[in-house]
Amino acid sequence: MDLPQLLALARRVGREEFVQRFDHPFLSRPRLSFTSFGHEEPGVVTDVRPFDNDAMRPATVRFVPLVRRETSPYSDRITVGRTANCDVVLQDRSVSKLHALFWPAEDLSGWGVSDARSANGTWLNEKRLTPLDRMPIKPGDLVRLGRLEVKFIDPTMLYELLVRRLPRTLPPR
Repeated sequence: MDLPQLLALARRVGREEFVQRFDHPFLSRPRLSFTSFGHEEPGVVTDVRPFDNDAMRPATVRFVPLVRRETSPYSDRITVGRTANCDVVLQDRSVSKLHALFWPAEDLSGWGVSDARSANGTWLNEKRLTPLDRMPIKPGDLVRLGRLEVKFIDPTMLYELLVRRLPRTLPPR
């Protein structure tokens, strides 16, 4: 579902119904013209910069569903990396082919994340993860994959971000 579809859904339904439609979290990543290091890099498909507290507008952010592909060989984890065979593909040179693993749980409070022996490392809230050590992750946590920063958000957080984007003349339900 792309941003216009998500916005339309948030406009049509209330928070509870919106949240019930998604049984998975999202990775929220800025979609801006400069990298986190403040300069443009030729050949980088995903240009990013750090999150500015919670001042990011949804129009500048891409929401990536954190879900397992039907053809995934793993039933207990979600793979994130640069190659097409990962469950979640992030096109950035600093992201390894297989960069990180997310470990789903029935409840979002039980999810985990680990570095998959990536070349450029994985950080959780500015703390570098030891390869293959699973760490608990909660909605709102910041994850850095190489130089790419993403925020782990739940459907409620997504709804709130989208509602802020709705025109004032069309309040959400």
